[in-house]
Amino acid sequence: MAHTVLGIDLGSHAVKLAQLEVGFRSLRLVALHERELLPPRAPVDGTAEPLVERQVRTVRALCDDLALRPEMTSAALTEGVTLLVLTLPLSDRKKVEQVLPFEMEGEIIGEIDEQIVDHTVAEAKLQTGSEGPGQGCRLVAAAAPRTQVAAFIQELDRAGLEPRLVGASALACAALFGHGMPGPYPAAVIDLGHRWTHFCAIGRQEERGPAATFARSIARGGLQLTQALARALGVDETEAARLKHQADLGLPSSAAGPGRLAATLREALRPLLRDLRQTLASYAALYGRPPEQLWLVGGTARLAGLAAYLSAELDIPTAPLPPPAALLPPTPEAEAAVVSFAPALGLALALAGQTPQVNFRKGELSYRGDYSFLRERAPHLAVMAAAILLCAGLSALASLRVLQQESERLSAALRSETMQLFGEARTDGAAVSAEIQATIASARGGGKGIPTTSALDLLDEISRAAPPRGADKGSLDVTELHIRPQKTDIKGTASSAQYVDDLAVALSKIPCFKEVEKGKVVAVKTTGPDGKPVDVKQFSFSIKTTCP
Repeated sequence: MAHTVLGIDLGSHAVKLAQLEVGFRSLRLVALHERELLPPRAPVDGTAEPLVERQVRTVRALCDDLALRPEMTSAALTEGVTLLVLTLPLSDRKKVEQVLPFEMEGEIIGEIDEQIVDHTVAEAKLQTGSEGPGQGCRLVAAAAPRTQVAAFIQELDRAGLEPRLVGASALACAALFGHGMPGPYPAAVIDLGHRWTHFCAIGRQEERGPAATFARSIARGGLQLTQALARALGVDETEAARLKHQADLGLPSSAAGPGRLAATLREALRPLLRDLRQTLASYAALYGRPPEQLWLVGGTARLAGLAAYLSAELDIPTAPLPPPAALLPPTPEAEAAVVSFAPALGLALALAGQTPQVNFRKGELSYRGDYSFLRERAPHLAVMAAAILLCAGLSALASLRVLQQESERLSAALRSETMQLFGEARTDGAAVSAEIQATIASARGGGKGIPTTSALDLLDEISRAAPPRGADKGSLDVTELHIRPQKTDIKGTASSAQYVDDLAVALSKIPCFKEVEKGKVVAVKTTGPDGKPVDVKQFSFSIKTTCP
């Protein structure tokens, strides 16, 4: 049965949603949705509404308007995320997870225990030193403050959109490259947002396919371009934002008109270009060469002439990201949609399948619906279950050994007794018992064999069957009791005739008593416990006994 997966891109200017329908071996893009952030609420006690609350409020309003109720959602953090590329001399996943926090500890401000750490594998089976080939790996590791992740999840949960995956925005587009994206490799995606620019490099390995190999977040974006235009033209930011999207970076500079807009934007882009050059230099130092292709996504990527301008400045072919062939046709509308919705679509694809993305929902913050918290504890639970089964097995073996020893002792006694009785050792206890019973019955002239009920057993049954006694329940004093093979006689006194009747009824329910004949009940006087005379009822019972 197909279910709805929603990728949520929480931008600082607008929120974007990618809606997928995922079934058994099927994946279909249903729709893409976008809405600018709702106006902020009035400050409470002088405190402005946090950006994340405004973003989530906008998403909730958009979902309500669309009557959209997704079964699974994914979102990503932008601020507060630390990204590193690490090379380790081991490749076992469990060992990597154990040592990764210590490797990142020196790069994080604060205590590592206050961070949630996750990673994706950039290169597997890496040759590292004396370990030999195939023993190391290169990782893209990410860390985020635990309190920030918990607050982010709580905010989305209050809106009814609890995410199964909380990733890093810088890695959001990596999942697109597993769905029919063109080469060449290595490539890099530059996500030009409103406040942030994310750089994510993608490599391809024959065994694993495309995977993120490098990532960095730069605190610059379209907002700085809008502010530069507003200062240069003396207009407000709303008008500057409108003029920004009318400019063409490919036009020559001039004192007025579109040429002036282009010149102002090129000047405003210089700090971002400096950061991008540093990022490309870091990537080339790590991997030996720069990316062969740069792909542009994000709202700022829609500026006219931006791709050609960046290509000339960075000396790397640059173009808007084409749509993934497995999801969208190569039409102009699809190309424009992918440029705007690539991060949201990547987050949805990361949740729908096994594609590169970190997930900060770990440990106590794990999504409870997919039992990942149990999978993390599976080794401990397996050890405990094995220990319990081992103890139960040892206990059963010990009990079996005791029973075997008792059986051997009884068998030896049976052989010894039958040797003395019959002149030969026998091992069939049931047959020996039946033969003895038959011999006794024959000796008694066809009567019963060994009694199965003793006089002591009948005495216990009579005592149990007697009605309750006490100051308010009556009294009973048995003066004579004769238990014979087929008859039992009882004489005594009771406090009332009713008690005698109750006793007769109770005795008739004993399995060995067939008929209870009650004799004459006579009133007599006797001495009570206090020495005073009391009236009691004297009785007698004659009972037919059926037990041998």
